Amino acid sequence: MASAMARLARLTIKANDLDSNIKVVETHSIDENFSLDQKADMCTSELLESGLLGEGVIPSMRDAWSRHLKDDAVVIPRRARVLAVLVEGLPTDKTTGNLNAATAFFGPDLESFKQASGGVSLTTTPNNISPLLGRQGQSEEGAAESNTEGILISLHAGSLLDENYNEPLSNGLADYNDYKLIPQQNMKESVYSQKKRGIRVLSEPQTVLDFDFASGLEALPPPTGRSCSKQIVATSDGNCNGVLFWWELELGDSTDSMYSTKPIGFFSDSDDSNNWQDHWQQNLFLFGDTQVRKVIGGCPVEINVSHDDTSISFAINDQNSSQGDTSRPAQRRRLNQEECTMNRCISSTRALQLNDSSRTQTLRDAIMYALETKGMDAPLLDLSDMGICALIAAAAGATRVTSLESSSGGIPALAATIAQIGNNFDFQIIQAQAEHVTHAYILGEIAEIVAAEPYFEMLEGWSLQEALNYFYLVRSMKQRGLISPTTSISIPSVAILMAVVVECEDFCKAYGQVGDSKEKVVDFDHTPVNFFGNRYHTYDVSLPVSEYKYKALSDAFCVAKLLYDEVKIEAADEKGDGWSSGKITRPGKCQGVIFYVDYLCRVSKEKATHQKDGVHYASITSSTASHRQVVRKLQSPTIVTEADVQKGATFFCKTSFDDDIHGIEDHCFAFKIVK
Repeated sequence: MASAMARLARLTIKANDLDSNIKVVETHSIDENFSLDQKADMCTSELLESGLLGEGVIPSMRDAWSRHLKDDAVVIPRRARVLAVLVEGLPTDKTTGNLNAATAFFGPDLESFKQASGGVSLTTTPNNISPLLGRQGQSEEGAAESNTEGILISLHAGSLLDENYNEPLSNGLADYNDYKLIPQQNMKESVYSQKKRGIRVLSEPQTVLDFDFASGLEALPPPTGRSCSKQIVATSDGNCNGVLFWWELELGDSTDSMYSTKPIGFFSDSDDSNNWQDHWQQNLFLFGDTQVRKVIGGCPVEINVSHDDTSISFAINDQNSSQGDTSRPAQRRRLNQEECTMNRCISSTRALQLNDSSRTQTLRDAIMYALETKGMDAPLLDLSDMGICALIAAAAGATRVTSLESSSGGIPALAATIAQIGNNFDFQIIQAQAEHVTHAYILGEIAEIVAAEPYFEMLEGWSLQEALNYFYLVRSMKQRGLISPTTSISIPSVAILMAVVVECEDFCKAYGQVGDSKEKVVDFDHTPVNFFGNRYHTYDVSLPVSEYKYKALSDAFCVAKLLYDEVKIEAADEKGDGWSSGKITRPGKCQGVIFYVDYLCRVSKEKATHQKDGVHYASITSSTASHRQVVRKLQSPTIVTEADVQKGATFFCKTSFDDDIHGIEDHCFAFKIVK
């Protein structure tokens, strides 16, 4: 148990004058050194996560029944059931090869990436099989085999089921103050014009697993887990890419003691829009390969369902038959087999980035422009983890390429090495922190081209922090003379911090004050919890905002610009006072601000979306569903009426960098609204 949570529990208990009745023991119940003076009459727990089993409810209850509970003890929750539907990933505007809205979560798709990157193959084999990234295996006969492990993504499924779930953060490319948008007829297809990701349900919900926590040790599954076969009747034709599942809890004997994490509004009994929460989401289990599995409406599909003590997985039986028991035991998969699967290598967030062909293509266009400007022999230094820019440069023929791998995780460096070997590229990979690098480590000693996606494994999902990290790295290495301070080209050249003012009621409820107006939950005082927990106006939250319902009250506006070539930060203010502004365009309750980063990369005129002073740029955005965004809650929500909008209500944002007197934050925000 986390010490901070134990202390908070003690504070909350004391605030309710129950410290003489409740004892907090800071340990896990399965610790062999923990025991009760006498066995308990009741056991309550909430050892549950989105995937149900990941927090260890089964081994904890197994130990409780073995050591801590009386034979007739009451257990809450009593039971849990897992319900599932078959799903198909819908195509997107960018769909190529095996990619669709579901399969984009794993990968990257090797052929699509190779095409967008100018020939980079992220594999060591000629068969487009990536042992690192968990694509397909290969049989002794050379045929592709399915990866039965698959991958699991917890998400708000409504964002994929409902095409009208949310509006885009940005309605298209726009001017960034002095970086002017090139007329549409001269532009390539907009990187913003991406069709919304979606999935289609191919069956009715069906119970596939049942767990009994209340009937003693014998009722619990064994530590080795269980596997069984279920037949699910497809309701329409389609290609099954995976299974969407959720769970429900039986808390007591009455019919109203049921709790469900089902997607809101998509099944017959889902009229529960007020029950949205963020701590338990739904789960998308995707079969970990590219094999097409066609299902026919009205016909049964045999699914093998397996679980161990911590996870649930699915596999489709490719020899589907309508005969036999619908719940017969299936051949048990090896639950802990050492197969290389996607979720052991890179996250679904990273897979979405690498499967974004527009992003990869723009990076390639920028690298090609830099090499054409500086020459193929110009020293190039890639500061991002995983070395994607270095790989693209080497594929283009660059001769002095260095990839700095600073991640402590090892996977990005291994990925770069595998791709280096697989492509027979001649460039060097350095695994070190930037502050330890000297001229001797850089081919050519002083870099004339510095590049980054930017991607840093430790900051994954924090787009603003990644942009700032690259800025500080470039600034430091220019000061040390490792990057030419005056003649070098940076890829990207500019990072533009964009903001959208939003009404976000669900987010504010989930990340706001606990309890009623008196901070009570069923008459239990939660003041200590709120003292520490209700502070989301003081720091950022990283979220995939496409999964969260919001109403944009302003158009996206520029807050600040990080100029990598000049190594300076500019506020997007008009009066020189540091306050940038955006007009409120719709009435509503201003509750938060969503931030994202747009990058501008120098490219040839034919590839450009923007220009400034005769220099042409292409844009990469983190506003799409391929990225997570930064959300900052407002301390005091403000109502803006239609009359306020008509009078020119304006939202002001002031961003400061390196100014935190406590030395804790690398950036600070201040907000105000003028009606």
